[in-house]
Amino acid sequence: MNYKAKLQEKAKREKEYDLIRKQVIKEETNRRLKQLEEFRRKQRKEKLAQLQEAKNRELKLNENIIDDEYQEIRKQQRRERMAEIARESRDSSINYSLEEDNENIEYWENLTPSNIGWKEFLSVSQKKENDNSQFYNWTL
Repeated sequence: MNYKAKLQEKAKREKEYDLIRKQVIKEETNRRLKQLEEFRRKQRKEKLAQLQEAKNRELKLNENIIDDEYQEIRKQQRRERMAEIARESRDSSINYSLEEDNENIEYWENLTPSNIGWKEFLSVSQKKENDNSQFYNWTL
């Protein structure tokens, strides 16, 4: 019986060791799976961050391209306007009217409340009947 009891005890210990070994293997496997899952999650996050950054760079590049195109359009419009002004300045009939306008502008700019006459007052009031705001401070 002693021998049989020893065999049973040995079998019992082997079962316990086997259970402990299985438990250790299971825990180690779970730990490694969690590490792997964390690593993959971290990789996904980094990849998403890289994709987002690439998308942001692309959007910024597109924005810069649009800004550059807008500036080019504005430059072209300015060139066209300057060319139009240059053509107008070469045209003698327009040039004469511009000189006349400049003289009129100088005349009106040099007027002060003390030297304005009835002629100027009437011409201003006839030109701008609807805009009486400039006459509020004037007294007769």
